[in-house]
Amino acid sequence: GALQERKRIAADLHDDIGGKLLHLSNTPGADGQYARNTLEDLRTITRGLSAQTRSLGDLLADLQYQLAQRADRHGITFDWVTHMGAAETHAISSRQGTVLASICSELLRNAMQHPQTTAMQFDVGIVLTQGQATLQLRASNDGGLTDPDKWAPGLGTTSIRRRVHDLQGQCSWSAQAGGGVVFRAQWSLNEWLHSETGGFVPTP
Repeated sequence: GALQERKRIAADLHDDIGGKLLHLSNTPGADGQYARNTLEDLRTITRGLSAQTRSLGDLLADLQYQLAQRADRHGITFDWVTHMGAAETHAISSRQGTVLASICSELLRNAMQHPQTTAMQFDVGIVLTQGQATLQLRASNDGGLTDPDKWAPGLGTTSIRRRVHDLQGQCSWSAQAGGGVVFRAQWSLNEWLHSETGGFVPTP
């Protein structure tokens, strides 16, 4: 079925591209660092492909660890805040989880490209209203020197907009008053259905 095909693709990516990146990750300097970062992104994608669902709490804990390790290697102060409430134990689909991980990873990568960046904060929350679950993401850094409204479309920002748009969500970048950039996004977890136990489970 579809799940078995996703697992096969994940295994192929891990064995082929993952093996090449692992070899390149031993290269000293910026090239080796880029390979290590890309390898981490690949592992996130393959985990999402091979898993059908996982708890939101487990996903966020794993994502926090990966991002914190990457930020630390670049000397960036990293802060991670979640507002889950009862939603922490609920299941999230592999698609939603992969999108969230990819967006956060891209945001950190973009911030690290600015030598002025010294700190980055992520704030992730779930709002439950009348049986509807909405994910809200806020990410800020102190490295942006130009107004996001004046940015030319780039590959990273375009990719993020596309991912959020595919989930029928909204996102934006804005300048912070004290310097830096703030990213905000939200989308409905419309793949979730209210279960008999009061939680949320992905739709088939």
